[in-house]
Amino acid sequence: MMEINSANDHTDNYSKKIRGILEEDTPVDETDNYGRTLLHNAAHQGDEQVVKMLLSKNANLEAVDRNGQTALNLAARQGHTRVVEILLKANAKVDHADKDGWTALRSAAWGGHTEVVTLLLEADTEVDHCDSDGRTALRAAAWGGHEDIVRQLLEHGAEVNKADNEGRTALIAAAYMGHVEIVEHLLDKNANINHEDCDGRTALSVASLCIPASQGHENVVSLLLMRNAKVDHRDHDSMTPLLVAAYEGHHDVCELLLEWDADVDHSDNNNRTPLLAAASMGHAKVVRQLLFWNAAVDTIDSEGRTVLSIAAAQGSVEVVGLLLDRGLDEMHRDNAGWTPLHMAAYEGHKEILSLTYFTPFHRSIYLLQSVHIYLSIYLFLSVHSLSLYLSISVCSFSIYLSIYLSIYLSILFYSSLCLFLLSLSFLSLSISFSFNFFTFYLFIYFLSSFFSFSFSTSLSLPFDFFFFHFSSFFSLSFNFLSFLFISFSTFFLSLSLDFSFFQLLFSFFFFLFFSPLFLTFPFSFSSFPLDFLFFQFLPFFLFSLSYFFSHSLFPLSLSLFLSLLTFFSSLSLFSLHLRN
Repeated sequence: MMEINSANDHTDNYSKKIRGILEEDTPVDETDNYGRTLLHNAAHQGDEQVVKMLLSKNANLEAVDRNGQTALNLAARQGHTRVVEILLKANAKVDHADKDGWTALRSAAWGGHTEVVTLLLEADTEVDHCDSDGRTALRAAAWGGHEDIVRQLLEHGAEVNKADNEGRTALIAAAYMGHVEIVEHLLDKNANINHEDCDGRTALSVASLCIPASQGHENVVSLLLMRNAKVDHRDHDSMTPLLVAAYEGHHDVCELLLEWDADVDHSDNNNRTPLLAAASMGHAKVVRQLLFWNAAVDTIDSEGRTVLSIAAAQGSVEVVGLLLDRGLDEMHRDNAGWTPLHMAAYEGHKEILSLTYFTPFHRSIYLLQSVHIYLSIYLFLSVHSLSLYLSISVCSFSIYLSIYLSIYLSILFYSSLCLFLLSLSFLSLSISFSFNFFTFYLFIYFLSSFFSFSFSTSLSLPFDFFFFHFSSFFSLSFNFLSFLFISFSTFFLSLSLDFSFFQLLFSFFFFLFFSPLFLTFPFSFSSFPLDFLFFQFLPFFLFSLSYFFSHSLFPLSLSLFLSLLTFFSSLSLFSLHLRN
């Protein structure tokens, strides 16, 4: 309302002064609060009659307002063709520049006033005059998308490759704004297609950067590529057009660049690839596109982060899901020791935390590891129990199965040292089955536990797969406690054939205090499926039960039945789970 009142007051004052001049009691060059004379105001409003009258009263053509603008500057900026024509005939200075260096031509070109530009060019205005930012009329018209003005300026000798203070030419300006016709015309006039601005960016770089393809940039990019623009040009940050387009989420532009053999895995100065850039902004469509074009998923940026870490921090569930389906390691740690789950938790992305716990891929990997080793151990101990029941020497069974288990466990531990120590440990178990050799066995087993704990950087039992959100210290502590538990279990085995009570007790103890289900309860209890509980508990229970029966007076057939039930029921349930 205040602006409207101010404009009305200005108009009223202007009208009063006009009446005063007509009555010859007001000076013709008197200025207002903006430093403007009546001629300024008349030219600004396009009032031809008043302009003519003021000129007849010898009004000052070159008077300037607070911004250094003459009447011609104001009329050209507003596009008042007739007033401009009148002022030019009165010999107004055509190349006068205001405080920003804008001439009448620069103002008219910016505003898209084609007829005014024509008049000024006919008056021999300087076509390549630069404003305070180094921008010419051609640069202004190209930015504004004024094709007719661009053509006029070029026909009057405008320099096509003249750059502003930031190194940007008319071609870069037109490409930035998506004006494909102007880009084509400038190229026809020999514009340098690979000219770099002060940031090292070319026309193709800025076309990939700024505005979606729906506003013309897909056509600009296509044209530039057909005119032999460098598809993998690197700016001062080593960013290519594809990397820029991926970061901005311009799917159509990315597709064009990829079809022209853009390097899908090029990395900038921060080791950021197009895939990393797209993931960091949550552009799922571009991420899917880059994966289709076989972008490398195992690249790491300058901070040691994988694309999964970056996506988890950004919070896009769709992007994280796409990456997990490709099998990315959600336990990878960056330079600060953070995993993708750390990143998601820090940013508060609960959906990401839930998603990464039980993706089909990682859940299957866990079950393959955990169920396989569980079944192997159960089978070994069931046969062990059976051999004790029949009073048959266990050496042949234990030696055979100890080698198998030690090899399997060493693969899980990723340590050749574990292979040797665990083989030695299980072998000691087989030769120390009598009570006299128990001390020797216990010494060897604790020795293997100690060295495994000390030297194996990847020491983790299969069920430790679910502990990735805990610290490294806690995970290692868990592994060491696991070894202690197994050692004490074996201690009771060696002490008495009536081991059933201790085995049953320790099975439940292990389940209650070391099960991932309970350790993760404060975080996401609802995210754990019921079949996980079933897989964890049922084999332990059936094994304990079969072990108890195998040392009692029940018939041998019952022991065999329960031992086999332990194995086949777990295997069947696991197979059923994978099918689902």
